[in-house]
Amino acid sequence: MVDGSGNIQMSNLAYKNLCMRIDCDGIDSICSFIAAIDKKGAFRGSGSKNNLLKYLVQMDGEIVEFDLDGKTQYLELHVRQIDDLHLLEFHDVTAFKNEAKELERESLIDQLTNAYNRKIFKRATAKIAKSGSSMCVIMIDIDHFKRVNDTFGHGVGDEVLKMVAKEIKNNIRSEDYFIRWGGEEFMLLSSTNRDSGYLIAEKIRKAIESIDFERVGKVTVSCGVSCKETKAIDSFDKLVEEADMALYQAKKEGRNKVVCKS
Repeated sequence: MVDGSGNIQMSNLAYKNLCMRIDCDGIDSICSFIAAIDKKGAFRGSGSKNNLLKYLVQMDGEIVEFDLDGKTQYLELHVRQIDDLHLLEFHDVTAFKNEAKELERESLIDQLTNAYNRKIFKRATAKIAKSGSSMCVIMIDIDHFKRVNDTFGHGVGDEVLKMVAKEIKNNIRSEDYFIRWGGEEFMLLSSTNRDSGYLIAEKIRKAIESIDFERVGKVTVSCGVSCKETKAIDSFDKLVEEADMALYQAKKEGRNKVVCKS
């Protein structure tokens, strides 16, 4: 319970324990507590102390994100006025938020290869475009993959897909988006230029060529590369089409090759 000056008139044990864990003196002042947990600045628009309660009322139902013991925690705020006092309730919704994040992550991940699936495409292109840098689409297709499935079975084919995906991930940057585009075809979205895009694709091609796949032996990939300045991109789908055309050219020229769209 908080009075009009932000002084806490009554609090429960859970609130007191939380104040001790975050090392703040908010046991007596809601302002001190808010300052301790408001790492993202959700309440900075409140201005003076006198306006804090009014601002908290406006934030009713909002979720506050803060750090506790090195982990992100989430508190949902609810405010009710009782006579001249305000009842502030902070509900711990950390487990719910983490579960929601995990469900979202799983919906974007291909379960076999642990690469992203196609659902990430719009989000990834928007993020790269926002950075204002160049964008490179690299299409990667496993050569003669149908032959692998027909000869050794789909179980072995799945193992090849997983090993190829693992090798690709080992040869790209953490900020690149690695996507299973469909079947034996993968896509790499990278904020880089044409020359660097070619080098990345060539590095991947050589890395996979050097692997001795159990039972199958050697497996190769063909790559198509298309890059542009983000401000010059009329359509991201068009960029993918161009990378596809380059991939088709690599296949036509004998496979196990990288072709850049000119």
